[in-house]
Amino acid sequence: MNAVHLRPRHRLHLLQGADELFAAVVHAIDRSHTEVRLETYIYAFDRQGEALALALERAALRGVAVYVVVDGIGTPAPPMQWLSRLSAAGVQWHRFSPLGYFDVFFSGALAPLAPQIVCRGRPCGLLRRHQCH
Repeated sequence: MNAVHLRPRHRLHLLQGADELFAAVVHAIDRSHTEVRLETYIYAFDRQGEALALALERAALRGVAVYVVVDGIGTPAPPMQWLSRLSAAGVQWHRFSPLGYFDVFFSGALAPLAPQIVCRGRPCGLLRRHQCH
């Protein structure tokens, strides 16, 4: 495993499991003041997805610019009531699917999205994958 060198005033907190991860993501979104950019391969429309959607909606309603990009293969079409509610709040939801229905056949040629959340204009890494050696 590679050593992690933290800069002064930086801290590292390891999260265990989806419950801790989503709670941390919701907390980061709830603390946002200017902008939230969420990119992910898979967005599930379940209990955790609902908590995340509510946080995105709250942020947009308080004037935060909220942008969401999900993968067109890994994420199914969202329920219309979700899209309506998020759109009404000002959340900009985009499904990355440059080849339309042909994505399924040519998905190996697509550049992968980098799952991340951006806080204060920089990726805060809550959803970023790290390589382990």
